[in-house]
Amino acid sequence: MKSPEEIRKLKQQPGKDMHVVGVATLVSSLMNLGLIDELSLLVNPTALFKDVKERHALKLVGAKPLKSGKVSLTYNTQPRTT
Repeated sequence: MKSPEEIRKLKQQPGKDMHVVGVATLVSSLMNLGLIDELSLLVNPTALFKDVKERHALKLVGAKPLKSGKVSLTYNTQPRTT
C-alpha cells in the first residue's frame, strides 16, 4: 500500500477516481486520515444469520434511507428448494 502522503498527492492530481477494495481495518485507516470521499457498501444479508438451518432465497423488495444515515432493507424470504 502506498503511504498516506502518496495517496494524498494522487488525490490532488486530475484524472479518474481511485477505488479501494478492502476490509474494515484498511477503510478505517484511510477514513481516519481523511482520504475517503465516498463509500459504497455491499450488504450480504445471509451472513447476518448464522443459525438458520436451511438456505433461503432473499429478494430485496425495498430500501429506505433513514435520517440517521442508516438504511432499512426489506426482503421477501422463502426456503430454497434444491
